[in-house]
Amino acid sequence: RYVLADLSAKQLLSIADIARDKGVLIFNVGATDDRLREEDCRINVFHIAPTRSMLADALAQYLMVKKWPNWVLLYGSHDEDRLYADALRRAAARFGGQIVAEKEFKDTGT
Repeated sequence: RYVLADLSAKQLLSIADIARDKGVLIFNVGATDDRLREEDCRINVFHIAPTRSMLADALAQYLMVKKWPNWVLLYGSHDEDRLYADALRRAAARFGGQIVAEKEFKDTGT
């Protein structure tokens, strides 16, 4: 039995724990949290979606190949936005990019 899951990390972990002993393999097609492949790894979850770090690393490598080493980082005020910004900072350090300015935009709901 197979399940395609486009869920948040929290929901995915909950479903994976319930399905673990029932022989169900879950394909994660939506959650990009790095922790799902690290401390919250589940044996019955197969990841299709790349992690935040993978996406940030790919972008950083592309920017460096294009010879664009200086970056401006703009990110939103939600937790997901901050986590992606953190991944981009790590990718910049890893691949030689330089974040020359950063700005957080507050989501005011308007």
